Amino acid sequence: MSREDKAKMQDPAGGPAGRKYKRIIAGIIAAAVVLIASTAGIAVYNMPENRLNRQLETANKLLEDGEYEEAMLAFEEAIAIDPKSEDAVTGLADTYLAYAQSVVNLHDTVDAADLERTIDILEAGYEKTGREELHQKIQETLRQMEVYSPYTLQEMQNVMNQCGYYTSGDYYIPDEPLREICRKYAAYLERCRTYFPDENWFPYSYLPDYYYVLGEYELCLEARKWLYEKHGYEHYKPEERQSNFENGYDVYDEYGRIIYSQSRYDEADAAASCVEVKYQYGEDGKLAQMEVYQELNGGGTSNSIREYEYDENGRLCKVIWNDVYTGDNTLGLAHVIIIDTYAYTEDGFTEHSSWVTEYTDGKIEKLEYEQDYFIDEMGGFIEAGEPYNEVVYQ
Repeated sequence: MSREDKAKMQDPAGGPAGRKYKRIIAGIIAAAVVLIASTAGIAVYNMPENRLNRQLETANKLLEDGEYEEAMLAFEEAIAIDPKSEDAVTGLADTYLAYAQSVVNLHDTVDAADLERTIDILEAGYEKTGREELHQKIQETLRQMEVYSPYTLQEMQNVMNQCGYYTSGDYYIPDEPLREICRKYAAYLERCRTYFPDENWFPYSYLPDYYYVLGEYELCLEARKWLYEKHGYEHYKPEERQSNFENGYDVYDEYGRIIYSQSRYDEADAAASCVEVKYQYGEDGKLAQMEVYQELNGGGTSNSIREYEYDENGRLCKVIWNDVYTGDNTLGLAHVIIIDTYAYTEDGFTEHSSWVTEYTDGKIEKLEYEQDYFIDEMGGFIEAGEPYNEVVYQ
């Protein structure tokens, strides 16, 4: 056997080539070891527990720095990693609480707008976390709002009164400002109803009227039903009902609007022994027509139709009275037509009134005059001026 053959037997790979082969194999093994180690390290790094801890660290740092909106997103990402993480949910709740408090701290004095924004933030946090501390903070903030304009009891009562004028015909302000404040109050009372459902709080009774003015008739009925069932307010039962008084009765529909009234009078000096009134309402919810029937003392009857018209802003602009008398009556009246028109000014309105009166003896009398009325921003009367430009002719 030659020396070369012996060398091949000792180095099957064939000398230098064999050594190179061994180095390649060794390199592959080393790379595989590094790859396995790296993969294991990445797997450990990306374990949910480690990812959660890193995310919580980031979120807490943002919260500490007052970056509330970024902190909310970071805590929400932590919850996405582990929805059961108590630390993540608590951190998110704490962020909403801190964010809400920061809104109040922005100004030296707090107003209703600050509190409204605070509640918006707290409600968003409560919806996402369900934490009781957020619920309690919402209740506390709602309580605070009762002493801030425009949410004081007196202001809400004033608007409630104006809602009454809305259906009575004596309506002298534009619709939109009233609807805007009714919209605000309805949202506020709905929040209170959510967080204090068992509290028999008087302003809840305003809610159906706010919804009526807004044209939300189904919500009006729902609120009336809730007041009846939850708090026992019998007169809010959403169905037609009769209310009796000493000398007659009124009938109300399911919305609480009066639709019929009857009164009887025994006094000798009363103008009528019986008065019946029927009410009709337009699609906008306002009074459109009244029909008044009277049995007059001394004989005879009167039938009166009153029609109400409103301008493009929803304010009363014309009332037409058409009274027809039959039989003998102490006033000697046969027919009366009254047309009232309303021209609005910055601080009220001027009423122009035109009367045409026909007597049973054929005499006709005409009267015209104007009168100024001053009202507040909610349509309430401040004072009335004296009639002027009065003209009487026959």
